[in-house]
Amino acid sequence: CFVVDVAPQTGVRQTRLLEGEYIMTKEDLQQRTKFADSIARGRDYYMPYRVLLPRKIDNLLV
Repeated sequence: CFVVDVAPQTGVRQTRLLEGEYIMTKEDLQQRTKFADSIARGRDYYMPYRVLLPRKIDNLLV
């Protein structure tokens, strides 16, 4: 067993990012936008299902 891939620096929190079908904006958070496909809710915001769907990859939720 051996390590195949690691981040070039320890403690890095963001390495690989995927762009979703929808990207939440600062305005969505400030205006407390409610989405028809909301799947999660924070204290002051709603998260739409579309943010979990990558644009260019099928059959994957992130």
